[in-house]
Amino acid sequence: MRCGCFACVLLMFLPSAWGSDDAVAETLVERGAYLVNTIMACGNCHTPRDTDGKPIAEKALSGGITLTTPAFLATAANITPDPETGIGTWSDADIK
Repeated sequence: MRCGCFACVLLMFLPSAWGSDDAVAETLVERGAYLVNTIMACGNCHTPRDTDGKPIAEKALSGGITLTTPAFLATAANITPDPETGIGTWSDADIK
């Protein structure tokens, strides 16, 4: 099942929204790391936390956090590049 959280859906469209060729001095990996670790804050939902509420670094982006609201129940997906449990075998089209 693909993650459908707002931040993940928005992440798909950000590169084309900014689109200036002047800002393309970074690699795709650097750009992705920037988006994931700063403005998108993917770890807030996709990184499990310990009993004190601190992120578990070795499980970064592995999912599992469940958000329960009156309207819905959502569990954050594993968005690591792991080919068995994460998105490691997904194509660009799968992610989009």
